[in-house]
Amino acid sequence: MDSSSTPRVLIAYESMFGATRQVAEAISDGVRGSAEADCRDVRRVSPFELHRFDLIVVGAPTHARSLPTPASRAEAATWVEGRMYGAQLEDRALTPGLREWIDRTALSGLKITPFTTRVDMSRLLSGSALPAIARRLRRAGAQVGRRGYEALVDEHGQLCDGEVDRAREWGGILGRSLQHEARV
Repeated sequence: MDSSSTPRVLIAYESMFGATRQVAEAISDGVRGSAEADCRDVRRVSPFELHRFDLIVVGAPTHARSLPTPASRAEAATWVEGRMYGAQLEDRALTPGLREWIDRTALSGLKITPFTTRVDMSRLLSGSALPAIARRLRRAGAQVGRRGYEALVDEHGQLCDGEVDRAREWGGILGRSLQHEARV
């Protein structure tokens, strides 16, 4: 990134019921105070455009204590009639997501920071997709140097109070950090 340009950030996400998308949008809003932000479903991100961004932020919900799989996505879809009664699946929710995108995309040398949503209970019980995302990114050659972010949802998959604001604040920190790096 040259010191005269505005930093560019891509926020790419996988979401089942909308909470992870809402977090991505809030992160994007926070970034926009200091950098350009582009926020979209990871399934709509071409690997050929990644070099245009100074930072890529990727996220997915926590499923079965880790990163979503085809089986966990299919299981989550059945929750619409049960514990997620009234919830609607996001567009493309059942198609390959972040896990598969990382596995098929050349990420070597790119600066990438992960985030996730997980149920608001002890991390020992809920698990978190964050370590799995970071591990896969590192194996793909990405530079995962920033601490990731976890947003909390309730047992019905709705964001807990204050989570949108926290995500926006975290996005602001990322944006300001990039802006500072550009000046140094």
